[in-house]
Amino acid sequence: MKILTKNYNMRREEKDGFFMTDKTNILPDQRIYPVLKKYADGDLSAVDAAYEVQKMKIPDIPFPSASEIILWSRAIGLSLPEPDQENIEDQIEEILANMPDK
Repeated sequence: MKILTKNYNMRREEKDGFFMTDKTNILPDQRIYPVLKKYADGDLSAVDAAYEVQKMKIPDIPFPSASEIILWSRAIGLSLPEPDQENIEDQIEEILANMPDK
């Protein structure tokens, strides 16, 4: 099954229950640029940005994924957010706490 989206001409093809995307034209609808900018600035996570886009109720992108937020951000020239040092340290502590003793 092929679905053509009107807004950004991205074709999706379903294979084994997964949607495969043809990335020949991945530029998103310009109405979501402010949300992508907030993601790139680190003000929103990719998941939260996807939810914000979903709340905009744009017909051609009803259920965006976090990976699409990342892809679209890169496609319009935005950088990916960097985690702050405190977040990195918290993740390291959590990983070390969950490691089995050898």
